Amino acid sequence: MASQLEASLQHDMNLIRSQVREMSEQCARALDGALRALVGEERQAAYLVILRDQQIDEMEQQLDRLCLEFLVRQQPAGGHLRFAYAATKISTELERIGDHAEAIARRVLKLEQVRPAFAYDAFREMGEACLGMLRDAVRAFVENDAELAQATMRIERTIDKMRRKIDETLAEKEREGQIALEPFALMSTISRRIERVSDEVRDICAETLYMCTGDFVKHKSPEAFRILFVDQHNHCRSQMAESIASTMTHPRLLFSSAGIDPQPIDPRLPKFLAEKGLDLGRHSPKSLAQIPNLDHYHVVVAFDEGAYYALRFRRTPTVCIDWPVEDPSALPGTLDEQRGSYERAFAAIRGQLQDLVDAIVRQD
Repeated sequence: MASQLEASLQHDMNLIRSQVREMSEQCARALDGALRALVGEERQAAYLVILRDQQIDEMEQQLDRLCLEFLVRQQPAGGHLRFAYAATKISTELERIGDHAEAIARRVLKLEQVRPAFAYDAFREMGEACLGMLRDAVRAFVENDAELAQATMRIERTIDKMRRKIDETLAEKEREGQIALEPFALMSTISRRIERVSDEVRDICAETLYMCTGDFVKHKSPEAFRILFVDQHNHCRSQMAESIASTMTHPRLLFSSAGIDPQPIDPRLPKFLAEKGLDLGRHSPKSLAQIPNLDHYHVVVAFDEGAYYALRFRRTPTVCIDWPVEDPSALPGTLDEQRGSYERAFAAIRGQLQDLVDAIVRQD
């Protein structure tokens, strides 16, 4: 009887492993197709990725059903229970990889209309590294290999560096006028999506480590806590918030700011901040596309309703918070005439920011 139960258990686990392997192969195929569409200008490959995305979604549902049936039928405990839990989490990560591939393909089709001269092989190199990570991560899960999972997770940092290099090159060419704003935004988003694949694969490895060891690697504290301030133009309130935040020297907090539609900095702001002992320095308005690793920010503070809703429903772990602070730059007149408005905005931002930072520090 014992051997019969064990055989039934192993049969069900092998079915789940097989489904994970098959789903990962479909995801790898989708990412490879999106990359071929980008580098080789193969529009047909892009359309195929978009059309086949539904198959990946259906495979996620099938895998979830297998895991649920396994839990009901086998009533597992210990390592077998962790196996089922990890498999359901991995199915979600794989489905997200399929979503990233589809998003890349859609942007490649838009890019075809405004394609600039660029060394697209850098994108392919980063994508190939993600594909290698994905294959090793799934093999680590299937073979219950904690060491391979740990080694694969470390590659994610290399892919981060590759993405930063691409983004720096894009930003330089955009400043020099070699790339227009529209293709710059599309290409920057593509690089971010490819990098996000490596994040999903890292999480697959974390689930495998949990399955093997019971250690929640994914839930450990990050090396830095990133906070982004966003408003419509990144020319007053978000810049003010970043300047105030610069005085808070907690070693794990990183701050930045951006705008939905960047505009020149409000000319009254530098003088007002200088009176507070703050210096904007070389800060210039930035768009969201110019923020490296946007999806890695833990908190986004939005000062405008439009900015809040643009960011609130993105499929990332980022927490979006709405700070309804009146925009003093929208009021006419000199700084002396509108000093009260600037003071109120400054006090509101400083008070909210101090409470937010205190809450972040307390949760550590």
